[in-house]
Amino acid sequence: GFLNAKKIISTVGLEDSKNFDVSLRLTPTDAPINVDNINYEFGKFDLLPGSIQSLDSLVTLLELNPTIVIEIMSHTDFVGSAQYNSELSQKRAQSVVNHLISKGINPARLVAKGYGETWPKKVTKKMAKQYDFFSAGDELSEEYINKLQTDEQKEIAKSLDRRTEFRVLRNDFIE
Repeated sequence: GFLNAKKIISTVGLEDSKNFDVSLRLTPTDAPINVDNINYEFGKFDLLPGSIQSLDSLVTLLELNPTIVIEIMSHTDFVGSAQYNSELSQKRAQSVVNHLISKGINPARLVAKGYGETWPKKVTKKMAKQYDFFSAGDELSEEYINKLQTDEQKEIAKSLDRRTEFRVLRNDFIE
């Protein structure tokens, strides 16, 4: 299936009849969906203020799709121990869930799951186009990142691997 979406068009100032063409991007529910700009202090799980706008767009998406139950998936890079990264990512996922609950989303629709460093990001075509040292399909594993040529490339790869995503677990929630 796909997630519901909406687009607002203003007719303020129009005096004549006009046709509008609207394209909506349908987001499939069968794969994890990245939530851009969810950021934390290094080694911490408190959300930075700049993350709120992205989270508010997730609140809107959940309001448009009132029957979905989602898993908030938080990932770290490989710096630090596996146990530390697992615990940190769980706390980060829970921070996102807590924010969504504070905005009125039913807690029964939300699952927090920290994956630590166990699920490296796969490079998308868009990422490969933006960063010419990646190829689509590459996996940002510790081994892969350590083979990159410059420290700057390594830092970019690690920052992309640190992410928050969500996936739809079910589409049958009834309030």
